[in-house]
Amino acid sequence: MRLEALLDRLKSGDFSAAEALLRLCRETEDWRVKYAATRALGHAGTVDCFKQMREEIEQHPLRKQERVDVAARELVLLYCRTFALWGRLDVVPVLMDQYLTLRLKRTPEISSLPLLMAGLLVDDENSMLAHEPPDDLLEDYLNLVMSQYEAVVSAQGSDKVIIFRGGLSSVRAVAERMRHLTTAYQSSELATLRERFEPATGIDCSEVFSGKSVVPLAAAAIAESFLASKECRKFEPGSRYFFGHLIPQ
Repeated sequence: MRLEALLDRLKSGDFSAAEALLRLCRETEDWRVKYAATRALGHAGTVDCFKQMREEIEQHPLRKQERVDVAARELVLLYCRTFALWGRLDVVPVLMDQYLTLRLKRTPEISSLPLLMAGLLVDDENSMLAHEPPDDLLEDYLNLVMSQYEAVVSAQGSDKVIIFRGGLSSVRAVAERMRHLTTAYQSSELATLRERFEPATGIDCSEVFSGKSVVPLAAAAIAESFLASKECRKFEPGSRYFFGHLIPQ
């Protein structure tokens, strides 16, 4: 009930609720609540929330441990997913630092971190950035990621911009992608785009994913309707929105 109340405040544009949501995430021992809270923070959290979360994992005792336990690993992965959903370019070195820390401690099941970095830096699901390298190529992989990161920083002129797939994040651009995905095999792509579109606009996309199969034409119809609306014009590239409300930067 506490989680639901905080989400309602965020949906109404009261982003002071983000701090309370972060406190809830820290206090609860229910990992389902932690997952939901961090996911919501990724979409609606403030810069101060992300600073606190970064400090928390950078000062976590796991840094001094020889092995990382499951709870510590899951917390880091949840926070890293939150950073990636936030999407500011300067989270890439943070994700890389966490990946390298876990990797050097032989922590299993961390393959999602390369995927998160790739999703921010490149518009290519087959990119080498998205895959964990063997040990003998780890240094080359790190250099590849940071080289791409520096290229995007140079192209954007700053590391403080909100990005998605190597370019400036744009709700309208996501809608344009959605309107052109019309085949069933693109269902995973639609799920990724929904993660960006639905929280930003507040437009319900559940009909796209109702039943056993994805309905791409329903996604196209939703995107077409949004792009044709007056509401669409307020969504500026490089800005973050939650249920249509501009999130303070």
